[in-house]
Amino acid sequence: MAEYIDRKSAIDVVARWFKGINLNGDICIDGLRSLPAADVVEEENILKFYYVRSIDEYWIGRRIDNFYYAEYDPESCRWIWTHSRYLPWGKHIVSPTSLWKEHTYPSEPEEIPFEEWLQGFVKKHAADVAERKAGKWETDEIGCAICSVCGNYAFETTTHHISGWYPRFCPNCGAKMEVDDDV
Repeated sequence: MAEYIDRKSAIDVVARWFKGINLNGDICIDGLRSLPAADVVEEENILKFYYVRSIDEYWIGRRIDNFYYAEYDPESCRWIWTHSRYLPWGKHIVSPTSLWKEHTYPSEPEEIPFEEWLQGFVKKHAADVAERKAGKWETDEIGCAICSVCGNYAFETTTHHISGWYPRFCPNCGAKMEVDDDV
């Protein structure tokens, strides 16, 4: 987290800016004190972006239970948390007692800037987006919206259908939906 300035350092910088100026820097300093700062954010709560060179994949990283890395599943259009940061990266393992018996782990994910990650991810998965199916919202017996492509509900709770607003894409399969704005 070296690229972040901690709260105390930020307050010291602002105090120096206003030193000798007839303006009151206390308002700015009070504002800095009230903001959540990088020095109070736990490392597990920061989403990071990774490239796995050996398999040409773009992953995200964050501590979720025992997992740290998630890979994108184009079939379900979801991130699946499957990898620990403590795997034997880049090694071929033979273990007769393991369920996999023999497995080669990809190279260790390398952290990259978000802009670079986003460009690579979009370029790699643009074809998946272009091939998305079109669907429409259907309703069940109590009026909740169901995707005609995957059969999943539009919302996690059933109370959202009352508003009459439905998303333009299915949050489960990514299908583009025909949405009637008059509904």
